[in-house]
Amino acid sequence: MNLEERIKKGMIFYETEHKSIENKEIEERLDKERRHCKEKMFDYNHCRPDDQKTRQRILKELLGSCGEHVFIEDGLHMSYGSHVFLEEYFYANFNLTRINRKSYFYFLP
Repeated sequence: MNLEERIKKGMIFYETEHKSIENKEIEERLDKERRHCKEKMFDYNHCRPDDQKTRQRILKELLGSCGEHVFIEDGLHMSYGSHVFLEEYFYANFNLTRINRKSYFYFLP
């Protein structure tokens, strides 16, 4: 079973020091996703509170999907971001933390 299959099944896995070429490629992709996520979280967490257009743009670049009426207070922390899917209406209070190694979908009426 490769690294990506273990992640999708929610199994324990190691993100580094793989020997197979296939897992090394997945490892490199995950590292790139993590670094991208950290940069976007920094931008979001340091954005002015009244700059909703910028905040929304950053969320759309960070998340797997993001509806138009998504609002997350300051203090956003995630592993990858691209594994989180927020539908049309979503609100999160301060310090939302997602250790998102597998996909999370949030649907609200």
